[in-house]
Amino acid sequence: MTKAELHTKTEKIAQQSRLAYLLLIAGLLFVTLAPYLFTRFSWFRGMDFSNSGQIGDTIGGITAPFINLIAVVLIYFSFRQQLLSNEIQIGLINNEKEERIKAKELELIHLAYTDLKNYLDNFQYVFEKTSIKDMKTVEAVYIGEDAIYHLIKVIKQHKGRLAYRNQHNAIKSLVAILQLVDTIIQKLDNPRLHKTEKHFLMNQLSTFFQIKLVNHLNTLFDMKDPDTEIIELLATLQATSNKLSEKNESFVR
Repeated sequence: MTKAELHTKTEKIAQQSRLAYLLLIAGLLFVTLAPYLFTRFSWFRGMDFSNSGQIGDTIGGITAPFINLIAVVLIYFSFRQQLLSNEIQIGLINNEKEERIKAKELELIHLAYTDLKNYLDNFQYVFEKTSIKDMKTVEAVYIGEDAIYHLIKVIKQHKGRLAYRNQHNAIKSLVAILQLVDTIIQKLDNPRLHKTEKHFLMNQLSTFFQIKLVNHLNTLFDMKDPDTEIIELLATLQATSNKLSEKNESFVR
């Protein structure tokens, strides 16, 4: 239930309450004055109640229909207000449920964003170099952005070729990280989220994507004939960049 709908229903209850109070006051005044008026004066010919038998029967006979009518009308207003109150209560419960669902979905987006940062911080590339002199293999382990930098450096030295298995695995890990970015973008399409919330989260994601990934991986576009895995990486990078741009443009409109 929107705020406008809630205000409308609340206003209806207030209006009906005022009308019921006015009706009750008018009825009480009428019931109080009617016996006196009808037993003292003859307003119309044929309607003289001044000599109508026992005063109690006269008063009861005169006021009973009006009291019953007022009671029926007040009961009607009571039921109407109860129905409106129930609708408001149901609307508030639904709103609360929607807020809980939205909070859970926001939490899931934040968790996905945290996972994205953790995956990149823990991204690993093991550089293997075999010494020609003693034929020993030396390993150097790089983590995070440093791993991306050295991986790209080695790939460019080999002109877009992946010489070792650990390079293939590292490229697949980068593709998986880009796919997680795409998943977060899809989650931001949620209609429950406000535009300001989407805009804030999208700015965070765009900044992270640009600084941590695009600035490093863009240099691979210079490769003339890269391996299949690198082509897949660059295609995923381009597709994710386009989606982020489209989303950011949609917030500007």
